[in-house]
Amino acid sequence: MAHSFPDTRWTLIQKVRVDDDECRALDEWCRNYWPPVYGYICSRGHDVESAKELTQSFFERLIARGAEESLPNHLSGAFRAYLMRSVKHFLTDQSRSAQSQRRGGDQFQVEPDVLDQMSDGQANPDQAFDQKWVLTVIELALGRLEKELRAKGSGELFEATKHLLDGRGVNDEDRAKLARSLGMKDGAFRVGLHRIRVRLRTLIEEEIRETVSSEEDFQEELCYLFRVWS
Repeated sequence: MAHSFPDTRWTLIQKVRVDDDECRALDEWCRNYWPPVYGYICSRGHDVESAKELTQSFFERLIARGAEESLPNHLSGAFRAYLMRSVKHFLTDQSRSAQSQRRGGDQFQVEPDVLDQMSDGQANPDQAFDQKWVLTVIELALGRLEKELRAKGSGELFEATKHLLDGRGVNDEDRAKLARSLGMKDGAFRVGLHRIRVRLRTLIEEEIRETVSSEEDFQEELCYLFRVWS
């Protein structure tokens, strides 16, 4: 018997499109996920200041339109794909708007096709977006992990092990040094590190689940995240 995918922040925002709480949730997501958009715009050849301005304008427009106008009528796929499509459309609109004006005043100016020309020799924009997206998801999960451990009085353990949470190995000597610095036996340190790594993966999975609308999408996003991260 098939089970329905549980409601997530992504599905709830779409379902309750005119509810103020969900609009605030959309606003929070925009604040959390600005790095992928900024990275994408930078990779299209914009300098730091222009990229910041465009990123700010993109999110301001998204929030101003609200969930009712910003989100698709029929939800499918992941929030990552939706956000990438949205910023591509935004830059296209900016280019068309600039093309229709000889002088811009306060309007940001982009000549026809200049975005594609300026991206030559730089990181692929789609890859830049996805890399920043993955880092954002991991940083959100790490932030939650740190908060949990500090609440349990294990802040020092987090600080000592956070550089090892990507799964990389640690030799016996370095591990013993870390254990001694924390006043722990080597075995207890290894158990603690393992538990922290497992918890981080769980938190990463929770962050991803909040951005998808089906179990299939979740599995695809999870596999993609670890592929990009590796």
